[in-house]
Amino acid sequence: DLIRSAGLMAKTCASGEEFLTASRREPPSCLVLDVQLPGVSGLDVQEELAKSDVRVPIIFLTGYGDIPTTVRAVKGGAVNVLTKPFDGEVLLDAVRQCLESEITTTSIVSGTSSPIRILAVDDHPLLREGIAGIVGVQPDMTLVGQAEDGRDAIQKFRTHRPDVTLMDMQMPGMNGLDALIAIRTEFPDARVIVLTT
Repeated sequence: DLIRSAGLMAKTCASGEEFLTASRREPPSCLVLDVQLPGVSGLDVQEELAKSDVRVPIIFLTGYGDIPTTVRAVKGGAVNVLTKPFDGEVLLDAVRQCLESEITTTSIVSGTSSPIRILAVDDHPLLREGIAGIVGVQPDMTLVGQAEDGRDAIQKFRTHRPDVTLMDMQMPGMNGLDALIAIRTEFPDARVIVLTT
């Protein structure tokens, strides 16, 4: 009802199995997926779609928000991970981001966009320097800033508004997960790649 109230078309499924077996002419433009589903979990659905080479922007909903779940979801390509309870407008903003992601991706692939602006967040200077070296030789990327912890990352994100943030999870003070949640609460369209061991 929330999504339909925003003028968007929506179809619901009661389980991961129902979604995977449903017949459709083309994949949805956006998939809002609960992590904890009976039978096939949301993360399992994500993996099955990847195996079938079906690319769908996914927003995960979770009541836990733990680091391993978030890392697995983001590594699998999730656009956003929202922790319950969440504000309805936050979900709608995340859905709108999904609907815009295909246009953004097409622009990047076709070479019509400006260089991808990257923020590197890690508490180890050598790792940040390594990222800077790698990004520096890429013609379609530029490093706009570096941060050493979660709080620094939030401030640098506000300043630079990067296209992509490379975020370490394990950092002293505010960790990467808390920083990721804070950034996406303020900037729902933020794209974050998680770095972890």
